[in-house]
Amino acid sequence: MTKMLCNTVFSECTSGARVRVVRVLIVDGDRSHVVITHKADKPYWELGISGWLQPGEDAFSAGVREMMEELGVSCRSLNYLGEYHIEQRDLWIGALMTELPKSQPLLVNSELEAATWITLDATSEIDILPEQVALLNMIVPGGVCKEQRLKKLHHEMEHLS
Repeated sequence: MTKMLCNTVFSECTSGARVRVVRVLIVDGDRSHVVITHKADKPYWELGISGWLQPGEDAFSAGVREMMEELGVSCRSLNYLGEYHIEQRDLWIGALMTELPKSQPLLVNSELEAATWITLDATSEIDILPEQVALLNMIVPGGVCKEQRLKKLHHEMEHLS
């Protein structure tokens, strides 16, 4: 089964065999805040953390490992959101979500320049990728999709390719 959110196709209930990267969306208990991260080599912020699957590793194991490696956080529970495809890179990404208290210290590793909590409302004020906006729409009733921001980001992504 697939569903379209903000022009991004999410596939549900697949074997996960095609997933090569995992993205972990990190929210607080009432889903009013989300962790955003910034890498020095990227012109935009990202929701949560991401990383490549290692040989023989599934998306859940990779998510737990990446949480520890990138933020120093021991993660015990991950929820499956779906999979999405980035056509420009022919890349399938497994999307997961975990809840953390906002009081949880986020220890930034050498891959990240910054990591911080932000309100969901404030996500419309920063540049994030369209497929990540679609991830927010999966966890927020009514969604947070902003068509103008999506058009702007699609245009910027074309110039990055």
